[in-house]
Amino acid sequence: MTVIPEILTISFGRASEVHVNLGVGPTIGIVMARGSPEPSSKTSKKKTNTESERATRVTHANRAGLLFPVGRIRRHLKSGNVAQRVGVGSAIFTAAVLEYMMAEVTELAGNLATAERKHRITPRQIMTAIRSDHELNNMFHGVTFRESGVIPHIEQAVLS
Repeated sequence: MTVIPEILTISFGRASEVHVNLGVGPTIGIVMARGSPEPSSKTSKKKTNTESERATRVTHANRAGLLFPVGRIRRHLKSGNVAQRVGVGSAIFTAAVLEYMMAEVTELAGNLATAERKHRITPRQIMTAIRSDHELNNMFHGVTFRESGVIPHIEQAVLS
């Protein structure tokens, strides 16, 4: 589990599940698809009694080309008293930033996992990936990663 103080909690569940908590409501569970499938433009079709097709619903996430749920993030932003009014653009931006951060972390951790010939990303690999990247390390500066150990380092004063 990763915690940015009082803002965001990210935890990795089974297989390709990612749980994100914005600190303003319940945890958002997201299942990341393997590979990078194209987002579907249609979610469901319903037929009425007259056999005429109704307009298909297109989610905000599909319109924006995102995997993270824009509507759910907007609902949590609204219920979390972040601001008096929350527009759709802010939810799309938040979802895009979260998706980019998750893609960046999972790419780096996935590279470490394949280098170790493992098929599953562990918390240790996530911590190592974040600590090895300068920008991510600055962002996750005060974060403690559970069940991941520490980065091996011996101070020069101890060696001499």
